[in-house]
Amino acid sequence: MNGKLYVYALPYEDALKNGEEETYWESYHRNIECAEAIRKAIDENYDGRRLNADCVRTVVDRFGYDRTRFVTANTLCQLMHDRRISRDNKAWAAQWDLLPDGDSWNDKRFDYVVTADKGLLDIFARLVRKQQETGIFTKEECDNLNTGSLEGRLLVLKPNAVRGETPIGYQLFYCTEETGDGIQGVFPLDKSEWIFPRTSFLGELRQECMSAWIMEWLEESGQQEQQQENGMQMEI
Repeated sequence: MNGKLYVYALPYEDALKNGEEETYWESYHRNIECAEAIRKAIDENYDGRRLNADCVRTVVDRFGYDRTRFVTANTLCQLMHDRRISRDNKAWAAQWDLLPDGDSWNDKRFDYVVTADKGLLDIFARLVRKQQETGIFTKEECDNLNTGSLEGRLLVLKPNAVRGETPIGYQLFYCTEETGDGIQGVFPLDKSEWIFPRTSFLGELRQECMSAWIMEWLEESGQQEQQQENGMQMEI
């Protein structure tokens, strides 16, 4: 199971009541790994003068946008009195309303606070917010949808379609059925079903642009073989 699919935001007490301890602990450990990945990305992408914007993408490719955003916001929520964090970033983090996870001496949220320079962390958070606005994938990473059936193909929604119809961060969409001008399918992030107009998509995500979590999701869902077959048909 990978970090891009499962972000458990409820406290442990709620997980215990709901019988979801396993899901909670798996997400908890992935949060810790994500926090360390953010720290490492900041360290490796700072040249002494500027922070390379690609540092966010390296974390998102491994853990997904939702977890990267969650861990970043959680970190900022613990730094509300730090003047090195901008007001805009603090307001962005506060809107997620993250619940305490234990008493003040043993709050598990502190276990996945990013231990990086606060000024660089503020820049990283701004880059995360920017990606939230612009979308993760671009037209250059997609093939067009002009030919063939879209069923069984992994599509990329336009950023404005994502903001208008679904929670921010959902851009990948697996087509299960075409209904006239409508495209029906599921979001890999939470397997929720939606339908969009054909004009809402940038195109089909190219296989060389698929990161490990996408390939894993396709394999777990039994859809990788169909994706490959569709690709072969398109090449023919």
